[in-house]
Amino acid sequence: MKPLHLPPTIKMPTPAEPANLVEGYTISPDDDDLLPNTFLAQININNENLWSLCRVLILQLPEEVCMVFGPGKEDYSLGDAMDKMHLLNELEPFHLELSQDPDLQFSIFYQDEDYYEHVMVTQEKYIHYWGMNEVRFRNTMKYFGLAEVEGLNFIDEYPLETEKLGLINPNATETEDLLEHLEVVMKGL
Repeated sequence: MKPLHLPPTIKMPTPAEPANLVEGYTISPDDDDLLPNTFLAQININNENLWSLCRVLILQLPEEVCMVFGPGKEDYSLGDAMDKMHLLNELEPFHLELSQDPDLQFSIFYQDEDYYEHVMVTQEKYIHYWGMNEVRFRNTMKYFGLAEVEGLNFIDEYPLETEKLGLINPNATETEDLLEHLEVVMKGL
């Protein structure tokens, strides 16, 4: 299998570090009784296709969604519930930053008493997915040419070397500016 195409902001581990960093996914049942989802998955996809897959997974969510976003795993904001199409229209102009900025993590989800689906793009730019419909999920993965891969590794299992997106692409929106924009969008201001 060919190595995974990471964003230009994240360096591939050196060859001395054995890694099965390829396109594919892992899936497992979710036995946690706290949320009603039935499975969770982690997905590696070449960076040039990350936003397309993310968008498809978001489109499969119910009509009203929430977004969690921030510059890291501990520092984040939760937006108000909003129409998913409105949210996608707001995010689309920033697909490059959402797909490549290693200083930004975001999630879009729907949750009620009986239903929970959640799409998260990590800082390391792979996807965590909590789902309800495994058949639909596997069909989506097949559409994107992704297979279940035993022993799949993810980039955050290795020492991470990142570079600011603005240094690589001076036309990219700065992380802080995008976070401010998202705050405004999520609060409906």
